[in-house]
Amino acid sequence: LLEAHRDGGGAVVTALARESGMLSETQTARDRAGQRIGPYCLLRSLGEGGMGEVWLAERADDAFHKQVAVKLVQSGLIARDTFGRFQTEREALARLEHPNIVRLLDAGTSEEGVPYFVMEYVDGVPIEQYCEERAVSLRDRLRLLTQVCAAVEEAHRSLIVHRDIKPGNVLVTAEGTVKLLDFGIAKLLDPASGSSLLTRTAATPATPAFASPEQLAGRPVTTATDVYALGILMYRLITGQHPYALDSDALAEVARVIRDTMPSRPSLAVSTAPISKSADSRLPLPSLAARRSWSRELRGDLDNITLTALRKEPARRYGSAALLSQDIGRFLDGLPVSATPDSVRYRAGKFVRRHVAGVAAAAVIAASLVAGLLATAHEARIARDERDRARLEKTKAERINAFLQQMLASANPNWYSPGYGKRGDTRVVDVLKQAESKVDTEISEYPEVRAELHQTIGNSYLGLGLFEPAERHFQAAVALYTSLHGEEHPKVAESLYYLGAARLWHGDLAGAEGLFRRSISILRRVDPENANLPYILQDLANTRITADPGAPGDAESLLRQALALSRVRFGEEHPATRAIYRNLGHLFEQHGDLDRAEQVSRDVVAKSRRSTDRGLLAGELSHLGEILEKKGDYPQAEAADQEAFAIVRELFGENHPNNAHGWEVLAEIHCRQRRYALAEKEARSALAIWRQILPDTPMWRVPSWMYLGEALLRTGRPAEAAGYLREARASLGARKNPDEPTGATVEALLAECVAAQGRARNRVPAVSVHAASAPAGPASR
Repeated sequence: LLEAHRDGGGAVVTALARESGMLSETQTARDRAGQRIGPYCLLRSLGEGGMGEVWLAERADDAFHKQVAVKLVQSGLIARDTFGRFQTEREALARLEHPNIVRLLDAGTSEEGVPYFVMEYVDGVPIEQYCEERAVSLRDRLRLLTQVCAAVEEAHRSLIVHRDIKPGNVLVTAEGTVKLLDFGIAKLLDPASGSSLLTRTAATPATPAFASPEQLAGRPVTTATDVYALGILMYRLITGQHPYALDSDALAEVARVIRDTMPSRPSLAVSTAPISKSADSRLPLPSLAARRSWSRELRGDLDNITLTALRKEPARRYGSAALLSQDIGRFLDGLPVSATPDSVRYRAGKFVRRHVAGVAAAAVIAASLVAGLLATAHEARIARDERDRARLEKTKAERINAFLQQMLASANPNWYSPGYGKRGDTRVVDVLKQAESKVDTEISEYPEVRAELHQTIGNSYLGLGLFEPAERHFQAAVALYTSLHGEEHPKVAESLYYLGAARLWHGDLAGAEGLFRRSISILRRVDPENANLPYILQDLANTRITADPGAPGDAESLLRQALALSRVRFGEEHPATRAIYRNLGHLFEQHGDLDRAEQVSRDVVAKSRRSTDRGLLAGELSHLGEILEKKGDYPQAEAADQEAFAIVRELFGENHPNNAHGWEVLAEIHCRQRRYALAEKEARSALAIWRQILPDTPMWRVPSWMYLGEALLRTGRPAEAAGYLREARASLGARKNPDEPTGATVEALLAECVAAQGRARNRVPAVSVHAASAPAGPASR
């Protein structure tokens, strides 16, 4: 060392020169283009990391032609640690089979002894780059994130923790499909896997900026670690910023910032960030106006969802990637989410632990200032403690509420859910009965929770078509919310809306209209941006149309208000916006403007074909068929109806109210086409469903009775036809709001039956009366 010091470091320089020559030789060896690895020929490098190189390759043996990605250990790095990680990634990919995870195709060792494996080639870009280059909307960014959550949840089900989720490891194809890759530092939770090297936490293999507090502290890694990384990814996608101000690359400084600072709410970050600053300077940010327009939608639920995923303590985050995705989906559907903000007491405790010395000094100063007010301070402290206890109890109730709602969510097969009827109704009803028996007993001390659960159970019964128990639970929710908050509160308005929906389905149109109007009136005064408002306006308009088809009054104005709100709140392509637009077309149809109605309907069908909501597409195809039928284009009408019915049966199975409506639609079109044998069979199928699921509600059977009666009459069975038509007439007479066009059709068909029976008794030849001579049937769709 002394000699090296005297010669000015010449020995060190000589050694560096020798090693740099070896490094150059290694780098030259990495130029593998054209090299054959197993049966694959390497074409060009796709990238490299600290462990491996990834090359674009194709089969060299002409077995088939397909481009793949080949990953192999970097030259000179086949050490025990690197080889272990390489084997771990290969084992992880071998376990996984999911559309959002890059697939393992092959594996082996080259002639030089270099291990490799072959993956599908993903022609995509990192998710942040994809979103920024295409100016992807906020809601579509969230939908991409649910794909990432689905991939992570699949890995967790296979006992794999990714540990390095970041934008560069999430690619998006041109078609919008997410692919999760790079399981190089994944942790296999199965002890039998043999990957003990990667289960040691001291090594902390991760990208620091995307690592969780427990990773950076060297504590055990669990699935909650990936949930935290998903929270960072979500924050960056919706704000264009990292949740923490990381001004240094030093690991210790990054760890300190992530451990000791709390991220800003996304809504605040979006509205206050300088326009020139970006999470990645290579990517253009959305315009300032666009970013600030997101702030309102981020405020509240999205703030809470993101910050719940980013909580410091693993136990306080979402329990799984699936629960995070579920909350994002509930936000997109306009439903309540389970995430709640941190309490004041919790934030204060965190602040005190971070600034013990400063807080202690401030306490000494404060004590000297208030020495003469000890009695008052004592009383104030008691009041604060009581307030904190009340907040703690409220938080406890919210946690209980979230848990119970998750339990009930699996038992909510509403009419628009694809799983309805495929797992058996008995289990669902049994779960609901068990839950409702405990609502007012086991959690009687939490009225807010009881109200929420009454509403949840009511919605589940409503989805099953059991209207009376649904109405009973909605009434209980209205009473509880009113006692807690008074009449002028969004929760009261929401429960009134659900009660109105139950009465609408039960046939009480006047009662439903009154409840809808009360709900709208409250929301316009206390919460005009409420996500439920477009839905309530639409349902009120539909109630007006159903109650008085000839003169629906303010229905068009209500629909246009709902459409304007939905476009602002949800966007043009959202299912709610399309449904409201479709109902506006239905109103044009009722007014006799069939060309305008057809144009609206075809526009809505085209938009629905671009979405994944096949249930809504079925309803829109059925509406198009109705318009085409009125225009006399029976072949096209039948084609639309048949496509709609095929979707309904695929989604809901055989025994469902939507199927009964589908059979009635086909029976109507076949009556118009004089295909009476088909119409008879379809009407009887509809009746069988109505009798089974709603045995005590004959009003729903009127269209089935009417089309069955017409089919029997036209095929020479007037006596049998008359029996069904009289059932229809009796049910129409019992309605609070008679359907006059349908009633006129039923009376006309009954008159024909009586005349036909009279001719038969007097042996007078029957006169054929074409179906088109009778009044038109009702809009039963």
